[in-house]
Amino acid sequence: MEFPGDRIEWGLMQDASQATMKKAIDARVADMRFVLDKRPSLHKDADTTRVGVAGHSYGGYTAAETMANDRRFDAGINIDGAMEHTGEDGPYAPGRAVTQGLDRPFLLFGGDLGERELSHVDTSLTRTWADFWPNQRGWKRDVHLDDGAHLGFSDMQWSVPQIAAVPRERRESLIGTIDPADALRAQHDYVAAFFDLHLKHRGTRLFERARHEGIRLVP
Repeated sequence: MEFPGDRIEWGLMQDASQATMKKAIDARVADMRFVLDKRPSLHKDADTTRVGVAGHSYGGYTAAETMANDRRFDAGINIDGAMEHTGEDGPYAPGRAVTQGLDRPFLLFGGDLGERELSHVDTSLTRTWADFWPNQRGWKRDVHLDDGAHLGFSDMQWSVPQIAAVPRERRESLIGTIDPADALRAQHDYVAAFFDLHLKHRGTRLFERARHEGIRLVP
């Protein structure tokens, strides 16, 4: 994080204990709320009446917990992230969004890890999506990117294919086997459609039937 005076502080995770992971999620939620608090003072025309939040991996957990703790956030997306701070040493510790659900729109957008998938019908990677699903009171969808991988939801989906030295096996483990152009197009369109629908009230049929290569709507 960059502070005034060109001071840069790097985030440090000393371990993956439950206490550390809980501290990390609490800090991230506090950061999100702080940014929204400060937004009007940074831009006089900022519209804070329609606010969306999205995150990847632990950022997806952050999106859910931010909405659970602050009603100013109207809609959110969890992109391939477990919603727990169980850590390496603790009992199962799901977030508040999992145990209580949300009363506002929330999208689950998952990928694969080998033959396993992150969805509300597969608990092999985390049971948090399955536990969240019946508790969610607002609009919900579970969109899956078949043959995608966890880091394919990051800049690596774009950058890795351009590095010729990356072996095929390594590339597939990082971003999956789906065509990168198809993956990027699907991610862009579904994220945009979700926020257009719930923040701008623009209709879409993307959540009624999959219309992109690799996309599957998990019932």
